[in-house]
Amino acid sequence: MPAAGLNLWPQLHQELSGPFSEDQFLASHIMDSTTDCFFALDRNWRFIFINKAAETFFRIKREGLIGFRYWESYPKILGTVFHRNFLKVMVHREPRNFETKTVYGKAWLEVRVYPCRDGICVQFRDISERKQSEKLLKETNERLIQANEYKTEFLRNMSHELRTPLTAIIALVSGMQMKLSEYSPERMEEYLNTILKNSKRLLGLINDLLDFSKAENGKMSLNLTEAKIGDITSDVVKVLRPLAAEKKIQIRTEIRDRETVIADIEKVGQVVMNLVGNAIKFSEANGKIEVSVYDGAVPEGTFLVVADSGPGIPEDEQDKIFDAFYQINRGLNKKYQGSGLGLALVKKIMDFHLGKIEVTNRKQGRGAIFKAFWPAYPCFEKDLD
Repeated sequence: MPAAGLNLWPQLHQELSGPFSEDQFLASHIMDSTTDCFFALDRNWRFIFINKAAETFFRIKREGLIGFRYWESYPKILGTVFHRNFLKVMVHREPRNFETKTVYGKAWLEVRVYPCRDGICVQFRDISERKQSEKLLKETNERLIQANEYKTEFLRNMSHELRTPLTAIIALVSGMQMKLSEYSPERMEEYLNTILKNSKRLLGLINDLLDFSKAENGKMSLNLTEAKIGDITSDVVKVLRPLAAEKKIQIRTEIRDRETVIADIEKVGQVVMNLVGNAIKFSEANGKIEVSVYDGAVPEGTFLVVADSGPGIPEDEQDKIFDAFYQINRGLNKKYQGSGLGLALVKKIMDFHLGKIEVTNRKQGRGAIFKAFWPAYPCFEKDLD
């Protein structure tokens, strides 16, 4: 909406026609003093007045425009929203307000066109900053709405994830209580292994929740020491090989790092566990996983790369998978189990280490590639004190 002061223009532009009197010179002076751009066209579409603000905006002296038809100086304006509104006001003699980008699309303008005695008057101002603020506000609101949807869906899925193993444990324990004497040692061992597996799954879900909650509230602490990413990775892969063997997945490792980094060994282990665990989860049976660790010279530090043989990550979702509560395979009937917090926790841990985590897809074949980087000597705030 035009500012209150803009209502002066209908009075001032009446002074633009005919020989200049003292009042008309005053009107011209006032128009030159305003920060809004203003120009007037006669009925033959010729410039008859341009204030200093418009002169600056057009980047041409008013002497180079006065007496010329506006399309002679700006031929691209013909057929645009400017030209159509100028024509409507000239014919119908009713004011029009609109917002649009400039002919060259570099700035947003708020434009007011209204009839004057010998033609039309045009007043406009640059509202690019306001439009940018509105755009940012809209994007922020959309992200908040989306985050709330993710959180709601996460809570629904988490309830399902917790209920499933608990139901299995309760059913098995109840059956064992009623028919304990009828079970053979082999069947007892099978039941106990199932109970243990589901209990570990529950513990993993709860640990993810607690760790993420700490990271989200800025309460995650790092026990920093010299760490070798390759050694930590080898230990984690050794633990996960039996899980991969269940799906007949091969894990090939290539550990080539020689340097140490300053990091929290336990947290690094969580990152490796999540990345390699996800690779096993999403890779098809008889698939292959490649895990490599190597030193980087520029920047100095250590890289961990985990490449799986799963379905890959859609390009339009690669920037979202590290967001809290976001899951690609959404819904209660999703194929893959998990809390959906693993990658968000990985991102938090890497941020706390001042490192980086990114994902791409294989150029040939199927599968995603996750790359994590730990700087050799991260400049933590406490090091600056």
